[in-house]
Parts: sequence; structure tokens; C-alpha cells
Amino acid sequence: FIEKHIPFIISCISKFTGRYVSIENDDEYSIGMIAFVEAIEKYKEEKGDFYAFSRLVIESRLKNFSNITFRIIRYISGRGKLPRLNMRLPLMNSMELITLSHTVV
Repeated sequence: FIEKHIPFIISCISKFTGRYVSIENDDEYSIGMIAFVEAIEKYKEEKGDFYAFSRLVIESRLKNFSNITFRIIRYISGRGKLPRLNMRLPLMNSMELITLSHTVV
């Protein structure tokens, strides 16, 4: 199911970032995949269209990632406080995502 929707996921990520997303080495791609799995798990038909819901979840997780990345860069450059890292996304490597994509139906 997930493999069939990879173009949709990449489209959501590219529209959010404004650039091409590489599936080999972009953090945003990993976050988008995890967010899509989250959308699958949390979707209920009464919430409306699945694609609109999953796009919202993907964009939300990407915003969280962007905000934390920005805060860390500011902290490293000496212009900000260290952010609290309370992201709900588990850290996964590519092989774990591939395994996950084959187990979620």
C-alpha cells in the first residue's frame, strides 16, 4: 500500500520544501514516510478524504522537523536556546522504513 503512494508522499514533501526530494538521503523523505504510516494508523473515514488527511499529517511533521532543525542551528550559532526535543517521530534508518512499508497493509 505504501509503495503505491510514494509519488504522493514525495509530492507532499516537495510542495512543502519547494525542492526535489531524494529518497536516498533526505531526512524529509524519512519523516514523510513515517508521517504517512501515522496517517494510515490514525485515519477514520469520518475525518474526510484520506489524501487530505495524510497531506496534513505529513506537512505537520515536516513543520515540526523544520522548527527543531532551525532552533538547533540557532543554538549552535550562539543565537538561541537549546530546544526541547519532544518530537513524537521515532528515529528510523532506511532499512527499518523499507521493512515497515512492507508490513503495513
